[in-house]
Amino acid sequence: MDENYLKKELYEQIKKDSDIFDFIQSGSLDGIWYWDLESPENEWMSPKFWRTLGYDPVEKEHLSSEWQDIIFPEDLVKVKENLKKHYEDPDYPFDQIVRYLHKNGSTVWVRCRGMAIRDENGKPVRLLGSHIEITRSKEAEEEHARLSEEYEKVFNGTQDALFLIEVLGPLQFRFVRNNLAHQKKTGISLEQIMHRTPQELLGQEIGDLVSGNYQRCVDAKDIVSYEEELDLPGGKRIWSTTLTPIMKDEETAFIVGSGSDITERVINERKRKASEMLLLKVIDTIPMRIFWKDRDLKYLGCNTHFASDSGWSHPKDLIGKTDYDMSWKDFAESYQKDDRDVMDTEQEKVNYIEKVINQDGDLRFVRTSKIPLYDHEEKVFGMLGTFEDITDTLKLEEELRKSEQRYEELAEKSKAIAFELDSKGLFTYVSPSAKTILGYSQEELVGKCYFYDIASPEKRTSLKEYGESVLAKGETVSDFEHQLQKKNGQEVWVTTNGFCLLDEHGKTKAFRGMDVDITHLKKAEEKIRYLSYHDQLTGLYNRHFFETESERLDTSRNWPLTVMMVDANGLKLTNDAFGHHAGDELLVKMAQVLKNSVRSDDIISRIGGDEYVLLLPHTTEEEAGSMVERIQAHAASVTVRGLPLSFSYGFYTKATASLTMEDALKLAETKMYNQKNERRKSLRKEMIQGVLERLFDTLPDEKCHGENVADLCYKMGKKMGIEGEDLQRLKLAGYCHDIGKIAIDQEVLSNNGYRLTAEDREEIKRHSETGYVILNSSSEYLGISEDVLQHHEHYDGKGYPSGLKGNEINLNAQIISVANFYDGITRDRPHCKANSQAEALKHMVSLKGKRFNPTIVDTLVNLLSD
Repeated sequence: MDENYLKKELYEQIKKDSDIFDFIQSGSLDGIWYWDLESPENEWMSPKFWRTLGYDPVEKEHLSSEWQDIIFPEDLVKVKENLKKHYEDPDYPFDQIVRYLHKNGSTVWVRCRGMAIRDENGKPVRLLGSHIEITRSKEAEEEHARLSEEYEKVFNGTQDALFLIEVLGPLQFRFVRNNLAHQKKTGISLEQIMHRTPQELLGQEIGDLVSGNYQRCVDAKDIVSYEEELDLPGGKRIWSTTLTPIMKDEETAFIVGSGSDITERVINERKRKASEMLLLKVIDTIPMRIFWKDRDLKYLGCNTHFASDSGWSHPKDLIGKTDYDMSWKDFAESYQKDDRDVMDTEQEKVNYIEKVINQDGDLRFVRTSKIPLYDHEEKVFGMLGTFEDITDTLKLEEELRKSEQRYEELAEKSKAIAFELDSKGLFTYVSPSAKTILGYSQEELVGKCYFYDIASPEKRTSLKEYGESVLAKGETVSDFEHQLQKKNGQEVWVTTNGFCLLDEHGKTKAFRGMDVDITHLKKAEEKIRYLSYHDQLTGLYNRHFFETESERLDTSRNWPLTVMMVDANGLKLTNDAFGHHAGDELLVKMAQVLKNSVRSDDIISRIGGDEYVLLLPHTTEEEAGSMVERIQAHAASVTVRGLPLSFSYGFYTKATASLTMEDALKLAETKMYNQKNERRKSLRKEMIQGVLERLFDTLPDEKCHGENVADLCYKMGKKMGIEGEDLQRLKLAGYCHDIGKIAIDQEVLSNNGYRLTAEDREEIKRHSETGYVILNSSSEYLGISEDVLQHHEHYDGKGYPSGLKGNEINLNAQIISVANFYDGITRDRPHCKANSQAEALKHMVSLKGKRFNPTIVDTLVNLLSD
């Protein structure tokens, strides 16, 4: 074949242009090519290019169609797209990874690079390219991904409890993750262990202990094994732990831990006692395991191999033990039944298979033979047995059975369904847990279509499309959440994880997956979502929802949009008078009044304390006024602890975009506060009057007592020279002095056969402070609040609440104290009869200078003597 003109031209270009030479040097490991873009059918390819693909260069013409026929079609599309971009923009790299079909039918991965050679006008006239074969690196990349998946299966598939620890520094560690076996055996979930230090996870004491063991592994830079007793969420158990360091830059960066629960084995080992060996030394040379027992089925002896297999250091250690003392105690009943049959029937039993658990807790299979033992009188005194371990012969079959059993048990106990589908999405296997979760038996589901027969009816189409896509592409499914329909028609939320099994052609032949029931998590999410937008006390929307919804509603289609602020009056007074439970009752009733007054499209939110805001779409000012009248009408029939429910309000109607919702809310709020301030004085006065009315309606004797004390205060004050407003204030204080009793349980106050406890007496004593707080909330009553607070102080300082004495107590309070005491003992009460006037005055005179101001007592005596 004549030398191609493109080849000649390329050599010339290399001589003239160092950039071209550098390009070839950097990227021509597996062939170069040179393309005539003015005659695109012509392209020179180096011999190495064709040899890389398994072809004889001599057989190949220098035509672009030669390589385009063997490149993967989808990769050819990518090449052409990148080539076009490179032509248009010299800075856009022509560099991609493509696949060619090797002559032998295999796939060759190639990195294809190129650079356009342009004329003086910048037009591409030639394209120089190079190939680097990367098949091995791509195969290694795919193999790495496959191995990673297999490692993950091994990590979570093993029955050993595995955990991974990150080394942060000396005695500083952090858990990275644990496998399913570790989670099951310890009771510690993946979420609980991730990113936690040993101290955070296990507490300071245990955390320091295990950290010390981890540090031993770090220091040794080698495998460390030990036993430890830990009190974990799964209970206190004994563990055999092995720590393996993972090194980085000659330092331990991570530690892989594996643990086995050896509690039962350790307990058994602690109970075992020593015994003597009876067998001859020659028996120990026999590879078979030999043992003998007496009629009571106690071991008389064994060879060393048997002792070793059963977990004892010496044959003598078994003497006197039974099978219930051995590692295989779970099978003791079966062993002893065979032993008795051999001795009772005097018939040997040979070559049968038994299960045994060895000293390490491993299940093994043995071939056993047993014969009776006779004494010199030909009487059976025991039996002799032999066995050989045939586990390796049966291991493959047994491991397969155990693997399937563990798979089903795991699915059953973890509220999960293990399943396998064929390439069409039909069940070929499903774990028994499907009965619990879906209500279907295994037999009912095998042959059914996952994407249709158990799919939620509303989601069948989308699930079918998704599932068929996964099967077609051979994809892995991770944490795919969707709904399935149970046999009874109810729906259940599951999260699916699984992978496709591919045949030798890369086509999906099956899909293996696990569906975990997450219905309870979805319900929890829904509850959290509800709580995040609702006020827990009233059930109304909260501020967060209001702020979000107000922005959404602020559109012209909802104008006029009225924002109404509502404030429940008297919350503080209600809390002070009746306690916070009453305050909560007020807030809930105000919320219910608002609910009963609005339309279905209106939105009510409690945005804090006693403040509510209403969003009223399509509502004019006039309609908002009507809304207020409806609220007032509903509130008129509502009371809280006998007090009428009232509120203040303000609203603003937004009809254009010129004002933001935030501005509209502020305007409504300003109107509400203006109204509240205008009515504040009268509202508080009305509330206090309401408290008095409630107290006197509940306890009529308190009304009579208040009137009597007020009358006595007025008369004593006048006699002492108090006049005008001061005298009227004294009388009012006498009338209101027990207003704080509104907060005391009625049964305690009435004392109808009720024995007062120490707590009851302390509650009664607090009434003067409660009265002070109530009266102090209104300017109308502010002047008498101190009088009410101090009316139980004693002249000698032994009263309450502050222990004031003498003139530290204001005069009005001292007068009320005398009047209160006199009226109290001259009136019949549940616990005692009334004193006569003379008896009362005599008693009070005896308290002069102690409980009462002597001058005021003398004033009372003189007043009543006139």
